[in-house]
Amino acid sequence: MAKFTKQAIYDSFLRFLNEKPLDQITVKDIVDDCGINRKTFYYYFQDIYALTDDMFKTYWDEIKRSLPPESHSWQEILKAIAEYLYDNRKIALHVYQTFGYEKMEKLFYDTCMEYLPGFIRESAGDLTINDEDIALIATYASISISGMLTRWLDDRMKTIPAEMIERFSQIMKGTSRLALENADRLSRGGILTHTC
Repeated sequence: MAKFTKQAIYDSFLRFLNEKPLDQITVKDIVDDCGINRKTFYYYFQDIYALTDDMFKTYWDEIKRSLPPESHSWQEILKAIAEYLYDNRKIALHVYQTFGYEKMEKLFYDTCMEYLPGFIRESAGDLTINDEDIALIATYASISISGMLTRWLDDRMKTIPAEMIERFSQIMKGTSRLALENADRLSRGGILTHTC
């Protein structure tokens, strides 16, 4: 029963998010639509913002469970998340209008940081790279990717997600390897490869 009630709240909330911005949706709207009382809503969620966080975290976790980092690339997870947002554009943009740039960028960044360190460590191959440098390269890449995705939201998702991620991946091909080679040279006291 509890799972059904929580899902009913999600479903109602999503219907409203398709129609209007997050900051115009009230707890009363949801409880009236679900046919539950306010006490039941507050049993599950502190407020509308807690509901939003919980709902997105649930959907994100489902995507990540279906694409675990040990068997899927960072491009695959980013495509899946971007496609989810693209398929639910009205909802995503209504949430973005309320939460803003920083919250969405953090969501993308945290997701990237779950996938990229492993990918970068694997890409290092036989190079001598310490954990701090792996984390530094992953942080740099995650900031770039999360910034790009947040700008995409800010521009109202004008490009198709798979094309955007693929193009970004192709443009950045080799960047991680160059960073790893420079980290390897630094750890051995060598000269860095310079680029603009």
